[in-house]
Amino acid sequence: MGQPPSGVHARVGLGSALRALSRDRAQVALWLATASRYSGVIDRVGADFLELGLVVAGEERRAAHVRDVLTVPFAAIDVLESAAPSA
Repeated sequence: MGQPPSGVHARVGLGSALRALSRDRAQVALWLATASRYSGVIDRVGADFLELGLVVAGEERRAAHVRDVLTVPFAAIDVLESAAPSA
């Protein structure tokens, strides 16, 4: 085992990655530990949770398209897949 990360590397984690996806308004598919699957756009990221605006895959995140908003603790996330374009 190596040394624990320090400085910037210690602050970059799941929350940072999710905030980047939220800023980009990227479509994501989210699988929870309960085997439930949701698709949408990340609206907000907290210290240990995210809020996902549920939209049909491929639709833009517009108020009229949002079916619901799901609050998900990080610990419940099994897999998160993004369709964000690479830079």
